[in-house]
Amino acid sequence: MKKKLLLFASLTVFLILMLTGCPSGPKSFTLTITTLPDAGIQIIVDLVNKVTPFSQKYQEGTTVEVQITSPQERDTSAFVGGDDTKYTFQQWNDANNTNPRNITVNSNIVHTAQMGVQYKVETSSNPAGAVVTGSGWHNKNANLTLTAPAMAGYTFSHWVVNGVNLESANPLVVAVNNPKNVVAHYTPDVQYTLTLITLPDLALDVRIDGTLYSSPKGMVIQGGASKQISVDTPQQKDISPWLTGIDARYTFANWDDTNTSNPRNVTINSDITYTAFMNAEYRLDVSASPTLWETGVYWNARGSLWEFDFSGDLGPYNFSHWLVNGQNLGSARPLELVVDKPYNIAAVFATQQPDYTLTVTTSPHTELNISIGGTNYLSPKSVVLSSGSSTQIGVTSPQNKDTSPHVAENDTRYTFQQWNDTNTQNPRDITLYSDMTYTAEMKLEYLVATFSSPAG
Repeated sequence: MKKKLLLFASLTVFLILMLTGCPSGPKSFTLTITTLPDAGIQIIVDLVNKVTPFSQKYQEGTTVEVQITSPQERDTSAFVGGDDTKYTFQQWNDANNTNPRNITVNSNIVHTAQMGVQYKVETSSNPAGAVVTGSGWHNKNANLTLTAPAMAGYTFSHWVVNGVNLESANPLVVAVNNPKNVVAHYTPDVQYTLTLITLPDLALDVRIDGTLYSSPKGMVIQGGASKQISVDTPQQKDISPWLTGIDARYTFANWDDTNTSNPRNVTINSDITYTAFMNAEYRLDVSASPTLWETGVYWNARGSLWEFDFSGDLGPYNFSHWLVNGQNLGSARPLELVVDKPYNIAAVFATQQPDYTLTVTTSPHTELNISIGGTNYLSPKSVVLSSGSSTQIGVTSPQNKDTSPHVAENDTRYTFQQWNDTNTQNPRDITLYSDMTYTAEMKLEYLVATFSSPAG
């Protein structure tokens, strides 16, 4: 009977459980933490370091403390050394900006932390020496303007950003969409020398980019630069110590490359010289000593042949010689000059005397064969002639002499070069109006004798 009652009770309990269901245990839910725009962000969950995305189940009602490490940095680029990306917590996806925050898990829940992102920008120059401003941390997707500054001795060439050549725009605008390594590349300046010369005379006024200089003028210029060159025209100068005041006048003719533009623009791509050819006129002053007439002033073109003579009653004077820029040019009349510079010309007169002494000598050695009026002498030789008389003088050329005891027979040869007044005629005719000395300048050659001892 007892067994029947126990079986009945067991069946009753089973039926009740089947009808009412078994009582449930504690519930659990999943908490997920993510970060935007990037994953892999360091977080702390209940004091334990984790990395997003983080997901874990908790019993219903559990409170979890979640903290986003902020700010935090990490290395994301091979082009920038060290940590190059910085993350700063902004807010949660539910607009809550509490960090750290406590989250009660009563359901499956996802919380996303919105992160502010900054990227590091590194700037440098190649070669080193230029400071390109703009390095440091910049907000993601910001536009950064970079300028390559001038660097002495170099010219900016191009930018290289993260290994990519971005050409030569300067300044450069860069979108900071990732860490940036920006290098401003420079090339060494190629420098050349520009030289300005004037001909036929130097020390004339020339200009480079409007600045006045005296020719010749050299200037070191960066390759490829454009310069304006010019020569002042007309211009006048005092170039001779023998005349007082302006004695030369110049007008521009052309450049040595036949260009006639003045001023002109030139591009410097090599060492180059520009020569300005000038039309030149020189002043010639003619006077008498003692003063027999007023000084005459003449302007003549360079290279022209100029002749001058005088006539009329000379009173108690006889013409002696021409003194040209301090040099005795003899007594030949008319005076002929090729105008290659300014000249101060004086016709020198001497008081008439019945007789004058004519001396003919030789240099560098004397006792050479000379002739005066057809008579042979050894130099030096002086003769007295009446005023105004003409005669012919000369020197034997070539002639040989024995001057050394060490060489048998004639060992020195003399050849006529010119007279002391630069006249090269030999013989030459002269007219005597004063005491005069004429020196024949000779070229020397020596005999070199060779022999053996004993002979053979």
